[in-house]
Amino acid sequence: MRFEAFAYINTLGRLYYWISKRGLSNAPKIIEIVEAFRHKYTAHRSSDKTKNETDYEKEVHHYVILGNLFRDNQLVLQIQKTQGSIVEFNLTKDHDVIMNEFIEVFSKFLEDLKSPT
Repeated sequence: MRFEAFAYINTLGRLYYWISKRGLSNAPKIIEIVEAFRHKYTAHRSSDKTKNETDYEKEVHHYVILGNLFRDNQLVLQIQKTQGSIVEFNLTKDHDVIMNEFIEVFSKFLEDLKSPT
C-alpha cells in the first residue's frame, strides 16, 4: 500500500506542474500534498531541494521515508512542514478532494480553450 501511495503522490507531481504552468491555482490540496510529500518525501528532495530547513527538519524528513502510520486500517503519511505544523496525507480520504480539485482545474482549462483571446 505504501508503494501505491508513493506512486499516487508522484503522479500528483506531474499534475501539479501541469497546473502551475497554466497559472491555475484552484488546487490547494494538490499543491499542499506535492509540496510537502513529493518534494520532501517520495522524490527524496529534502536533500537536494532544500528550502532553508533546519538540520532537525531535514532529519525528520529522512525519518518519514522509513516510517508510516496506520489509522483505522488506512495508511496515513505525515510530515512536518514547519516546526509545529504537520501535513497529513490519507489516500483513501483525500482522493475525493484531490479529484474534485482536478476536475475544477481541468474544466477551467477547457473553458479557457473555448474562449477567444
